[in-house]
Amino acid sequence: MKPDVICRWASWNPTIEGCYMLSHSIGSFQRFLGSTAEYVVYADDPEFVAAHLLVEAEVRQLDGSPRSRYLRPEATWRKWAPMPRVDAGRTELRIDSDIFLLAEPVELRRFLARGGPSYLVSSEEFVALWPYGNFGGKLPSRFLPINAGLVGQAPGCDLTPLLDAEFDWWEESIAPDEVKYHDEQGAVAVVMQALAEEGEVTVLDPARYRIVCPLNRPPVRDVTGLVMLHATYPEHPAFWQFLPEIAQMSGITADPAEVGLTMRRHVS
Repeated sequence: MKPDVICRWASWNPTIEGCYMLSHSIGSFQRFLGSTAEYVVYADDPEFVAAHLLVEAEVRQLDGSPRSRYLRPEATWRKWAPMPRVDAGRTELRIDSDIFLLAEPVELRRFLARGGPSYLVSSEEFVALWPYGNFGGKLPSRFLPINAGLVGQAPGCDLTPLLDAEFDWWEESIAPDEVKYHDEQGAVAVVMQALAEEGEVTVLDPARYRIVCPLNRPPVRDVTGLVMLHATYPEHPAFWQFLPEIAQMSGITADPAEVGLTMRRHVS
Protein backbone atom coordinates (compact mmCIF):
# COMPACT_ATOMS: atom_id res chain seq x y z
CA MET A 1 0.00 0.00 0.00
CA LYS A 2 1.36 3.41 -0.98
CA PRO A 3 2.00 6.02 1.75
CA ASP A 4 -0.54 8.82 2.00
CA VAL A 5 2.02 11.52 1.18
CA ILE A 6 4.50 12.10 -1.65
CA CYS A 7 7.50 14.30 -0.89
CA ARG A 8 9.25 15.25 -4.12
CA TRP A 9 12.43 17.10 -5.00
CA ALA A 10 14.07 17.95 -8.33
CA SER A 11 17.73 17.75 -9.33
CA TRP A 12 19.31 18.91 -12.57
CA ASN A 13 22.99 19.27 -13.50
CA PRO A 14 23.76 17.38 -10.27
CA THR A 15 27.03 17.57 -8.36
CA ILE A 16 28.32 15.63 -5.37
CA GLU A 17 27.93 18.78 -3.29
CA GLY A 18 24.35 19.24 -4.45
CA CYS A 19 23.51 15.63 -3.66
CA TYR A 20 24.98 16.08 -0.18
CA MET A 21 22.67 19.03 0.50
CA LEU A 22 19.72 17.22 -1.08
CA SER A 23 20.38 14.21 1.14
CA HIS A 24 20.17 16.41 4.24
CA SER A 25 16.89 17.89 3.00
CA ILE A 26 15.34 14.48 2.39
CA GLY A 27 16.72 13.09 5.65
CA SER A 28 15.23 15.94 7.67
CA PHE A 29 11.76 15.25 6.27
CA GLN A 30 12.21 11.52 6.85
CA ARG A 31 13.04 12.30 10.48
CA PHE A 32 9.57 13.75 11.05
CA LEU A 33 7.36 12.04 8.46
CA GLY A 34 8.96 8.59 8.44
CA SER A 35 7.08 5.83 6.65
CA THR A 36 3.95 7.97 6.24
CA ALA A 37 5.53 9.50 3.12
CA GLU A 38 7.13 8.38 -0.13
CA TYR A 39 10.36 10.21 -0.98
CA VAL A 40 11.03 10.86 -4.67
CA VAL A 41 13.71 12.78 -6.55
CA TYR A 42 13.20 13.71 -10.20
CA ALA A 43 16.59 14.05 -11.87
CA ASP A 44 18.01 14.65 -15.34
CA ASP A 45 20.87 12.30 -14.42
CA PRO A 46 19.16 9.74 -12.18
CA GLU A 47 22.13 7.36 -12.16
CA PHE A 48 24.45 10.05 -10.76
CA VAL A 49 21.94 11.20 -8.15
CA ALA A 50 21.12 7.65 -7.04
CA ALA A 51 24.83 6.89 -6.68
CA HIS A 52 25.50 9.93 -4.48
CA LEU A 53 22.41 10.20 -2.30
CA LEU A 54 23.07 9.35 1.34
CA VAL A 55 19.44 8.50 2.14
CA GLU A 56 16.83 6.07 0.84
CA ALA A 57 14.73 7.70 -1.88
CA GLU A 58 13.37 6.73 -5.27
CA VAL A 59 15.08 8.54 -8.15
CA ARG A 60 13.05 9.04 -11.32
CA GLN A 61 13.70 10.58 -14.71
CA LEU A 62 13.00 14.32 -14.77
CA ASP A 63 11.65 14.65 -18.29
CA GLY A 64 8.91 12.03 -18.19
CA SER A 65 6.93 10.87 -21.20
CA PRO A 66 5.87 12.80 -23.16
CA ARG A 67 8.70 15.28 -22.65
CA SER A 68 7.81 17.81 -19.98
CA ARG A 69 7.15 21.41 -20.93
CA TYR A 70 8.64 22.45 -17.59
CA LEU A 71 12.17 21.53 -18.66
CA ARG A 72 12.78 25.08 -19.88
CA PRO A 73 16.19 26.01 -18.43
CA GLU A 74 15.29 29.64 -17.79
CA ALA A 75 14.23 30.58 -14.26
CA THR A 76 13.43 27.54 -12.07
CA TRP A 77 10.60 25.87 -14.00
CA ARG A 78 12.38 22.51 -13.88
CA LYS A 79 11.45 22.05 -10.23
CA TRP A 80 7.92 21.22 -11.52
CA ALA A 81 9.02 18.67 -14.12
CA PRO A 82 7.84 16.26 -15.28
CA MET A 83 4.45 17.66 -14.16
CA PRO A 84 3.06 19.79 -11.33
CA ARG A 85 1.09 16.85 -9.93
CA VAL A 86 2.34 13.27 -9.67
CA ASP A 87 -0.66 11.60 -8.03
CA ALA A 88 -3.75 13.73 -7.44
CA GLY A 89 -5.16 11.05 -5.15
CA ARG A 90 -2.52 11.65 -2.48
CA THR A 91 -1.15 14.63 -0.58
CA GLU A 92 1.91 15.98 -2.36
CA LEU A 93 4.73 18.22 -1.13
CA ARG A 94 7.12 19.75 -3.68
CA ILE A 95 10.27 20.75 -1.79
CA ASP A 96 13.42 22.67 -2.74
CA SER A 97 16.65 20.83 -2.02
CA ASP A 98 17.85 23.66 0.26
CA ILE A 99 14.94 23.26 2.69
CA PHE A 100 15.42 21.45 6.02
CA LEU A 101 13.08 20.60 8.89
CA LEU A 102 14.58 21.36 12.30
CA ALA A 103 11.69 20.87 14.72
CA GLU A 104 8.22 19.39 14.99
CA PRO A 105 6.29 20.81 11.97
CA VAL A 106 2.89 21.23 13.62
CA GLU A 107 1.36 23.28 10.81
CA LEU A 108 2.67 20.90 8.18
CA ARG A 109 1.28 17.89 10.03
CA ARG A 110 -2.10 19.59 10.25
CA PHE A 111 -2.13 20.02 6.48
CA LEU A 112 -1.03 16.41 5.90
CA ALA A 113 -3.85 15.25 8.16
CA ARG A 114 -6.23 16.96 5.73
CA GLY A 115 -7.52 19.19 8.47
CA GLY A 116 -7.53 22.47 6.60
CA PRO A 117 -7.25 24.24 3.25
CA SER A 118 -6.48 22.50 -0.06
CA TYR A 119 -3.03 24.00 -0.58
CA LEU A 120 0.01 24.92 1.50
CA VAL A 121 2.87 27.28 0.68
CA SER A 122 5.87 28.86 2.37
CA SER A 123 6.25 32.64 2.37
CA GLU A 124 8.61 35.59 2.30
CA GLU A 125 8.87 37.80 5.39
CA PHE A 126 8.90 41.04 3.39
CA VAL A 127 6.73 42.52 0.66
CA ALA A 128 8.53 43.50 -2.55
CA LEU A 129 8.00 42.80 -6.24
CA TRP A 130 11.49 41.64 -7.26
CA PRO A 131 11.08 38.06 -5.90
CA TYR A 132 8.38 37.50 -8.53
CA GLY A 133 10.23 38.48 -11.69
CA ASN A 134 8.03 39.28 -14.67
CA PHE A 135 4.93 38.25 -12.74
CA GLY A 136 5.27 41.12 -10.26
CA GLY A 137 3.01 43.29 -12.38
CA LYS A 138 0.27 40.65 -12.25
CA LEU A 139 0.06 40.68 -8.46
CA PRO A 140 -2.62 42.75 -6.68
CA SER A 141 -1.60 45.87 -4.77
CA ARG A 142 -1.98 43.96 -1.52
CA PHE A 143 -0.60 40.49 -2.03
CA LEU A 144 0.59 37.58 0.03
CA PRO A 145 4.39 37.39 -0.22
CA ILE A 146 4.66 33.80 -1.41
CA ASN A 147 7.82 31.71 -1.58
CA ALA A 148 7.66 28.69 -3.87
CA GLY A 149 10.23 26.61 -1.98
CA LEU A 150 7.59 24.41 -0.35
CA VAL A 151 4.22 23.85 -2.01
CA GLY A 152 1.61 21.36 -0.84
CA GLN A 153 -1.44 20.00 -2.65
CA ALA A 154 -4.13 18.01 -0.84
CA PRO A 155 -5.77 14.91 -2.36
CA GLY A 156 -8.12 15.81 -5.21
CA CYS A 157 -6.49 19.24 -5.64
CA ASP A 158 -4.27 20.04 -8.61
CA LEU A 159 -2.39 23.24 -9.43
CA THR A 160 -1.60 22.03 -12.96
CA PRO A 161 -4.29 23.95 -14.90
CA LEU A 162 -3.57 27.19 -13.06
CA LEU A 163 0.20 26.88 -13.32
CA ASP A 164 -0.06 25.85 -16.98
CA ALA A 165 -2.07 28.99 -17.71
CA GLU A 166 0.60 31.22 -16.16
CA PHE A 167 3.31 29.30 -18.01
CA ASP A 168 1.39 29.91 -21.27
CA TRP A 169 1.29 33.65 -20.53
CA TRP A 170 5.01 33.64 -19.78
CA GLU A 171 5.90 31.87 -23.04
CA GLU A 172 3.72 34.19 -25.08
CA SER A 173 4.57 37.48 -23.36
CA ILE A 174 8.18 37.37 -22.16
CA ALA A 175 11.02 37.57 -24.67
CA PRO A 176 14.12 35.40 -24.03
CA ASP A 177 16.21 38.44 -23.10
CA GLU A 178 13.55 39.58 -20.61
CA VAL A 179 13.39 36.35 -18.60
CA LYS A 180 14.14 36.72 -14.89
CA TYR A 181 15.33 34.08 -12.43
CA HIS A 182 12.27 34.48 -10.19
CA ASP A 183 9.65 34.09 -12.94
CA GLU A 184 8.60 30.62 -11.82
CA GLN A 185 8.11 31.78 -8.24
CA GLY A 186 6.09 34.70 -9.60
CA ALA A 187 3.79 32.29 -11.43
CA VAL A 188 3.18 30.34 -8.21
CA ALA A 189 2.54 33.58 -6.32
CA VAL A 190 -0.05 34.74 -8.84
CA VAL A 191 -1.83 31.39 -8.69
CA MET A 192 -1.88 31.40 -4.89
CA GLN A 193 -3.41 34.87 -4.53
CA ALA A 194 -6.85 33.89 -5.82
CA LEU A 195 -6.81 30.58 -3.97
CA ALA A 196 -5.88 32.34 -0.72
CA GLU A 197 -8.76 34.77 -1.14
CA GLU A 198 -11.04 31.73 -1.30
CA GLY A 199 -9.57 30.37 1.94
CA GLU A 200 -7.90 27.49 0.14
CA VAL A 201 -4.27 28.12 1.18
CA THR A 202 -2.32 27.58 4.38
CA VAL A 203 0.52 30.13 4.36
CA LEU A 204 3.31 29.04 6.68
CA ASP A 205 4.55 31.58 9.21
CA PRO A 206 7.87 32.96 7.85
CA ALA A 207 9.17 33.43 11.40
CA ARG A 208 8.96 29.66 11.97
CA TYR A 209 9.41 28.39 8.42
CA ARG A 210 12.16 30.83 7.61
CA ILE A 211 14.28 31.84 4.65
CA VAL A 212 17.84 32.29 5.92
CA CYS A 213 20.35 34.08 3.68
CA PRO A 214 22.74 37.07 3.65
CA LEU A 215 19.76 39.38 3.07
CA ASN A 216 18.48 38.78 6.61
CA ARG A 217 18.73 41.96 8.67
CA PRO A 218 19.67 41.45 11.39
CA PRO A 219 21.61 38.32 10.41
CA VAL A 220 20.34 34.98 11.68
CA ARG A 221 22.85 33.80 14.30
CA ASP A 222 21.12 30.63 15.50
CA VAL A 223 18.13 28.48 14.61
CA THR A 224 16.30 28.70 17.93
CA GLY A 225 12.57 28.72 17.29
CA LEU A 226 12.84 27.66 13.66
CA VAL A 227 10.78 24.73 12.41
CA MET A 228 12.15 24.92 8.87
CA LEU A 229 15.24 26.54 7.39
CA HIS A 230 15.31 27.53 3.72
CA ALA A 231 18.95 28.19 2.82
CA THR A 232 18.48 30.34 -0.27
CA TYR A 233 20.97 32.51 -2.14
CA PRO A 234 23.84 31.38 -4.38
CA GLU A 235 25.93 28.66 -2.74
CA HIS A 236 23.40 28.29 0.10
CA PRO A 237 25.56 29.82 2.86
CA ALA A 238 23.04 29.07 5.62
CA PHE A 239 23.27 25.36 4.87
CA TRP A 240 26.97 25.36 5.63
CA GLN A 241 26.59 27.75 8.57
CA PHE A 242 23.99 25.59 10.31
CA LEU A 243 25.11 22.21 9.02
CA PRO A 244 25.66 20.74 12.53
CA GLU A 245 22.06 21.57 13.51
CA ILE A 246 20.69 20.28 10.19
CA ALA A 247 22.70 17.06 10.51
CA GLN A 248 21.17 16.37 13.93
CA MET A 249 17.80 16.14 12.19
CA SER A 250 18.83 14.47 8.92
CA GLY A 251 21.00 11.80 10.52
CA ILE A 252 23.71 12.41 7.91
CA THR A 253 27.30 13.29 8.70
CA ALA A 254 28.01 16.95 9.34
CA ASP A 255 31.57 16.44 8.12
CA PRO A 256 31.64 17.08 4.35
CA ALA A 257 35.13 15.58 4.19
CA GLU A 258 33.57 12.16 4.82
CA VAL A 259 31.89 12.41 1.42
CA GLY A 260 34.83 14.05 -0.31
CA LEU A 261 33.78 17.69 0.09
CA THR A 262 35.52 20.75 1.49
CA MET A 263 33.61 22.72 4.13
CA ARG A 264 32.47 26.08 2.80
CA ARG A 265 32.91 29.27 4.74
CA HIS A 266 29.51 30.75 5.40
CA VAL A 267 28.61 34.32 4.51
CA SER A 268 27.56 36.43 7.49
